[in-house]
Amino acid sequence: MKKNIENNFLKIFKKYSSIKYNKAFIEKKILYLEEGYIDSFSLISFIDEVENKFKIKFSNKDKVSKKFKTLDGILEIIKKNLN
Repeated sequence: MKKNIENNFLKIFKKYSSIKYNKAFIEKKILYLEEGYIDSFSLISFIDEVENKFKIKFSNKDKVSKKFKTLDGILEIIKKNLN
């Protein structure tokens, strides 16, 4: 199930990312917003779609946490909210 969560999450990220991926691999430790992988306008839609897909709601505390700055961190928050 964890792999399925990750695959669905990365599929959503690819949809909103300005970087086009030729490979299945995405570096999940990148600071995606700071490094330009996604812009601030796309970020809002990305968060909304992730919340809808996993039927969760990120708290304001989640959104300003250091974890929220990386894909690995967001995945960790998603998994925490699903438990």
